[in-house]
Amino acid sequence: MNFYVQETIKRYEDLFLQLHFDAIFPVPIHPKRRKKRGFNQAELLAQELGKSLHLPVCDSVLIRTINTLPLKTLSPDKRLKSLEKAFSFPPGYEDAVLPYRRVLLVDDIYTTGATMEALTRLLKSHGVKEVYVFSICIGQGL
Repeated sequence: MNFYVQETIKRYEDLFLQLHFDAIFPVPIHPKRRKKRGFNQAELLAQELGKSLHLPVCDSVLIRTINTLPLKTLSPDKRLKSLEKAFSFPPGYEDAVLPYRRVLLVDDIYTTGATMEALTRLLKSHGVKEVYVFSICIGQGL
C-alpha cells in the first residue's frame, strides 16, 4: 500500500492541501467481509494518506450494515438502489461527523460511483458540507 500512497502524495499532495480537508473517511466493508478478508483496503489506504497529510482518519464513524451481493454483477441503477440503506453510523456516532465540514472519502476502486454516492448522501445528511472522493483505481461499470 505504501507505493500507492507515495505516488498519490507525489501527484496530489498540493491539491489535497489546497482543499483543506478536515478528515479522511474510508469506505467501510461489512464485518463478515472484513472477517473473511482480514482487512479493509480502503481503510489501510486512508490511514497511510492520513499520516502523510497529517489528517485524522475516521475509520469507526461509518459502518456497512448490509452485506450486499458483489456489485460488479449489477447495473449502475441497481447498484445505487442496493446501497441506499447499506451504510449508517454505529449507535452514538450519528453526531461524530459534526465537526467535519470538508472530508475526503477514500476507496480502493471506483466503478459506477454508487458506493461514493450513497456515502456522500449519508455524510451530507449529517452536516458535512463538502465531500471529495479519491480512489486508486477506476473500474468499468456494466
